[in-house]
Amino acid sequence: MKRKMKKKLIAFMLCMVLVICNSVSILADAPAAATTTAENQVGETKTAKNEKSSEENKSTDDNDTSKQSEETDETKDEAPEATTTEKKEETTEASTEKKDETSGTTTKAKNETEKADEGTTEATTKKKDDTEAADETSESDGKKEATTTEEEKTTAAEENTEALTELTYENDEVKITVSANTENAIPEGTTLQVVPVVNSGDTAGQYQEVEQQLGEKATEEEYDITGFLAYDISLIDEDGNEIEPDGEVQVSMDYKNSVSPVAEEKALTDSDVTVMHLEEDENGQVKEVVDMAENSQLKQMDMTDKNEIQKTEFVTKSFSVFTIIWTYQTNTKTINLNIYPYYGYIENGEFIQFEGENIEKEKVYFNQDTLNLNTYRGDEYTSDIVPDGYSFSDIKLEDPQTLGTSANYLKIYKTSYRNNYKLQYSNNQNRGYNDLDHYTGLQANTTYDLDVYYIYTNDSGTGSGDGGGTVVGDVTLSKTKQAIRNDDGTYDLTLSIKGEVGSVREKAKIDVVMVLDTSGSMKDNGKMQSAQNAVATLVNSLSEQDTVDARYSVVNFADEGQVLVDWTKSSSYVKTVVNRLNPDGGTNYEDGLGVGQSQLNNARDGAQTILIFLTDGEPTYHNASFGDVEGGGSFTKETTYEHSLKAARSVSASQFYIIGLEMNSSTDIYPDDTEYERDRWGNYVLNRDPIKNDVDILQEMYNASAVKEKDKYNATTDDLSKVFGEIAENVRYYPCSNVVVKDKLSPHVQPVLGENEKVTCTIQVLNGSTDVTEAEIAEGGITAQYNEQDKTVVLDFKDDYTLKQNYIYSVTVKIEPSDEAYEKYQSDKGYLDIPDAGTGTHASDGTDPGNGIYSNTEANVEYSYNNERKNEDFPKPVIQLQLGNLIIEKTIIGLTEEELNDYDLSFGIKAKNETSGQTISFDGVDWERVGSTENYKAQYTLSGLRPGEYIVTEDQDSAIVNGYRLKSITPASGNQTAVVTASSDTKVSFVNEYVPSTGSITIIKKDTTGEVIEGAKFIIKKEDNGSFIQIGEEKNTGSDGKIIFDNLEEGKYQIIETQSKEGYSLLAEPIEVNLPYKVAKGEKDNITGESNTPDYSDETYDYYLNISYTIINNKLFDMPEAGGRNIFLLTLAGTAMIALAAGSTIYYRRRRGAHNKTGR
Repeated sequence: MKRKMKKKLIAFMLCMVLVICNSVSILADAPAAATTTAENQVGETKTAKNEKSSEENKSTDDNDTSKQSEETDETKDEAPEATTTEKKEETTEASTEKKDETSGTTTKAKNETEKADEGTTEATTKKKDDTEAADETSESDGKKEATTTEEEKTTAAEENTEALTELTYENDEVKITVSANTENAIPEGTTLQVVPVVNSGDTAGQYQEVEQQLGEKATEEEYDITGFLAYDISLIDEDGNEIEPDGEVQVSMDYKNSVSPVAEEKALTDSDVTVMHLEEDENGQVKEVVDMAENSQLKQMDMTDKNEIQKTEFVTKSFSVFTIIWTYQTNTKTINLNIYPYYGYIENGEFIQFEGENIEKEKVYFNQDTLNLNTYRGDEYTSDIVPDGYSFSDIKLEDPQTLGTSANYLKIYKTSYRNNYKLQYSNNQNRGYNDLDHYTGLQANTTYDLDVYYIYTNDSGTGSGDGGGTVVGDVTLSKTKQAIRNDDGTYDLTLSIKGEVGSVREKAKIDVVMVLDTSGSMKDNGKMQSAQNAVATLVNSLSEQDTVDARYSVVNFADEGQVLVDWTKSSSYVKTVVNRLNPDGGTNYEDGLGVGQSQLNNARDGAQTILIFLTDGEPTYHNASFGDVEGGGSFTKETTYEHSLKAARSVSASQFYIIGLEMNSSTDIYPDDTEYERDRWGNYVLNRDPIKNDVDILQEMYNASAVKEKDKYNATTDDLSKVFGEIAENVRYYPCSNVVVKDKLSPHVQPVLGENEKVTCTIQVLNGSTDVTEAEIAEGGITAQYNEQDKTVVLDFKDDYTLKQNYIYSVTVKIEPSDEAYEKYQSDKGYLDIPDAGTGTHASDGTDPGNGIYSNTEANVEYSYNNERKNEDFPKPVIQLQLGNLIIEKTIIGLTEEELNDYDLSFGIKAKNETSGQTISFDGVDWERVGSTENYKAQYTLSGLRPGEYIVTEDQDSAIVNGYRLKSITPASGNQTAVVTASSDTKVSFVNEYVPSTGSITIIKKDTTGEVIEGAKFIIKKEDNGSFIQIGEEKNTGSDGKIIFDNLEEGKYQIIETQSKEGYSLLAEPIEVNLPYKVAKGEKDNITGESNTPDYSDETYDYYLNISYTIINNKLFDMPEAGGRNIFLLTLAGTAMIALAAGSTIYYRRRRGAHNKTGR
């Protein structure tokens, strides 16, 4: 026992020793481990620094690239980043961790040797002083004690609450400082990381990517790269993640010695220097190379005479790779012009910009070449900006409100000053350039901004018709076809032609150029005002026509021509600009016609081109070489005359009009060397005699022109507007001959017979709004007839008859829908044919046409024009039928709303004289409750019926509803006759009354004395596909001896007694019965009862849905006729007693025998 006790004590003591040792080890080892870890980290850092220092001492002084690579490695491995002092914790462990975090950081107190060998980063705050920095340095070197006083802790905490304002990176080459320009721009705890990107070592791959990005930009902007310096600058948070500043910061790069990327001095001095930022997206991919000089981010660039960098400063809100890049132009120096295009329209003198515009500036690098400003109104610029219905009109520079400084081209002109340029504009690519205000002292390789306004006009409401119809690409005859409905449902079908171009449906495109003289003489005697009024007359006249799609351009000329109004559909805009003309200068026919022809060259495909030339004097200038002009100035020289005729010969237009305003038709032509000189009285006279006298120069121009349709006028100021009005009419006139109009009616219409059962075709010819005489119609051989064989209406003219100006020729025939039209309507289930605009009653406005049935299969007009035979189709009108509506109303009595949802009632409808018709279904109609009753009503409308009698028959099979019997139908015959009339509703009504078709079977259980038997049990089964299936649960007779099986649908049933009351016999066989129970009409039996009323009857039988069975059960001793189970039980009991007695006897005998044997 003692031995066992001793063993237990020894074991207990050993356990205690282990516990105590373990506790002591934990208490002693915890701070020591933390301190050791921190010391090991400091030691590792020092070792890395020593190794790096040794490697750098081995390097040659001129191997700058290797040194940068080693510094990069050090940056990545050691992260010598500037940092702020972390807020000190209250524990020794936190203080030790603090040492570790700051161990790789040097401050301003470090000696210069360490800066030169390793590179340094600094972190300064607003309140940090040198003493505090020295304390932090001592702490990072592991020399400070593990514990601090409460005062030191408080000081450190206060220091770290200050916002950073500056971070610094420094190596042998450059000192990079990041300063906050906005409050808290540099987040607390942030360090600065700078990696010089060089083409060797770890950054070689990144250097090549930067070089590729810069190269792509140089290719795009057409310059070459001399070289570049690249730095990957980033901010690092406390967790080692790259972050962006919280505001704008300024980056200063101060080089200790001026540097450059190449050694060749000439290459440097010929280069431009800027800073480019490779801006990155959220995934770190370069999204844009930004020239920081172009957006004012570059603040300072200090260069030496050799173009080496000394210092640069720039501002940014994000960090990535920044490059100092030297570039040069391969050819000439350029002007960088940022084009800002704006798109809109002028309203009440104010420029309104289109909504939803999102246009970025277009950058243009200019040299001596011209810039076509029309480039920026192409589809790639305007497709998502300019709304439909607007047409381009003009280009304005700087201020669109003034309606001045209109230009199509820009070019750079180099002045005599070194690297000084100016911007010029013109409407003609090759001449007429003027200086653009505020753009005359431009410096090479400098960026400038220019606002360019693209003016559009709204086509609708500006005189180009009602906006309906389409524009066709060829000259067409003015024609219309209309079907106008009469009150009786017939139609007047009218085909009209007019000796003019275009129609409402097919507008004629007309492009008009007006070349207006704005020389100084146009100021005299109201000539300029007369010209302005004449222009207004013409544009108003054309704009009022709904058959014309007119477009205008205005060219003015004096010493030279220019586009005053580019193509526009706005008559108001044309008048506004023309009314601002200020005449001055000489007269240059050649340039005016030349610029006008240039405008016609930009006319629309298929448009008639009209050139109207207006002048008040002889030509005094012509075009010379290099964009200059030459001439007499106040008289016509021979070359000027010849150039003017040549310009007239060069006009290519559909029509050419030459107009002289208050002009002397006689012009003298002088030799080219003619000049003014003083005579002996001191007067200036021409020194040469004319070589031609009394030349009608306008007539000469008319004769020289090759345009087929042309005319010449010499107008006064009083009748100039009339001349322009006549021109507007002539522009529309279309003199056709040998005209035939044909209209072949479709099978769906037929002409209405007039007197003598004949078709009447009515001819009408109007001169303006006045009917011409029958004699004039006969003189023109104008006839109309209807060809019954091919159902064609024909309007014919004599072959040599020419359609007259302002005449309208028409033929009218009365038509009505045929039987085929009604059949088509029913077959198509409505109207499918869509009419053309302006074709009558069912397409009156052309904007929202109704549908119908085409009146013709084809209709056309054939005619001759300029010895060419043409064939054009008429637009297609439609007719509609005079139809009525048949409303079938159905009232249901006795059904629930839920049951009505499954109710698919149908009706047959046919015209009285038809053998077949159509069937409609009430499936899906909306049933409405009638008042507070349980009755429901619905309607089905059959629209588009031809007037007449219709028979409506209810489908009796569709009226069957499961569980219900149709008690009555109104009308009893199930059909009605409806008379449908045109444009009205005819209603027929049907009423169906339903009663439930379910019944009940009542079982009454009695004995022979008539007493009811309570407690008997029954089940009921229904026949289903030859088998009887139990429905419902087993039921017991109550105190009244009754069981009721209700809600029984029609069918065959079995009633089975499953248990009788004790002492009573059980029903031997099931009772079979049919619901409804039928008996001969008028008879009764014990099932139906004498007082029961049949639920319904037919001619032979009465039908009962509710019946009763009385079952009489006898007591067992009465030996009920149906048998019972008591007899069986008694027999079984007797048999059992006999068997028991027999068994007992046998057992007794055997036992006795055994006893006897034993007794022996």
